[in-house]
Amino acid sequence: MFLTKFPRVAAAVFCAFALCCCGGRPGGASKAGSQAVSKQAELSIPTPPAMMTDPEERAQYVLENFWQNLSPQTDSIALEQAFANWCALTEYSSRKVAEKSLLSAYDKDPVRVLDIARRYLYDPNSPYRDEDFFGALASHIDTPEYRTIAELCSRGAIGTKAADFVFEDSRGRRHNLYDVRAPYTILFFSNPGCHACQEIIGQLSALGEAIDRGLVAVVNIYIDEDFEAWREYLPNYPANWLTGFDPLMVLRDGESYNIRAIPSVYLLGSDKTVILKDTPTERLLGYLQTHLQ
Repeated sequence: MFLTKFPRVAAAVFCAFALCCCGGRPGGASKAGSQAVSKQAELSIPTPPAMMTDPEERAQYVLENFWQNLSPQTDSIALEQAFANWCALTEYSSRKVAEKSLLSAYDKDPVRVLDIARRYLYDPNSPYRDEDFFGALASHIDTPEYRTIAELCSRGAIGTKAADFVFEDSRGRRHNLYDVRAPYTILFFSNPGCHACQEIIGQLSALGEAIDRGLVAVVNIYIDEDFEAWREYLPNYPANWLTGFDPLMVLRDGESYNIRAIPSVYLLGSDKTVILKDTPTERLLGYLQTHLQ
């Protein structure tokens, strides 16, 4: 699943939205590395004005000012930790504000910010991955490679309607994604025997009651062509899931979903609007825990 190369989010990040004043430099660097960073190189988390009490306004303020001290002289360790903190803060603000903040960082230090953004936002193993954010950055870069990446990232974007498709279950019955009726639909692209897929199956077991009550539906889709292996593995999938395969073999071509790695998990609303895209399971469960109450 997730690689260990990504630093932890500093606790000071979450203080930025408390009513009390809070700030300070993000943690995570070694003691020796911290001593080597000059005051000019540090990236402090901006502190919203004390009179600003609305959480969304505070989040917007922090993100709009997050990169104000970034420069090519900023220590690389401090920059990497700051980027991890920035990723966490995007959960509290509008995506447009976060995208603008990301572009401001790129404009100040294009080479390093692009490298970090590609690892954090576009690497399928990153716990911070967000293809839409990286797509916004890619569309800002006028090269053939990044124009292609931007177009791929735009498929199945958050806030748009998920592409409908046909899937076939073990009994040969065909269904459409849009035929599935539930307040929330988890779209899970998986492979039989995939270790990371098994972990997700275990994590989603926490939703058993919500699934049984019809609040959440899980549509579990196999997009490859070893149907014998898929049929042999069927007993490993929960009985209250809708499990099927792509009989038309259209999902692999990337025209509707940019499935770059398996497993891949989406969360859709009742009208099949994309809420979360290729998201870590922990983020998905956190969202549902909040919204199913």
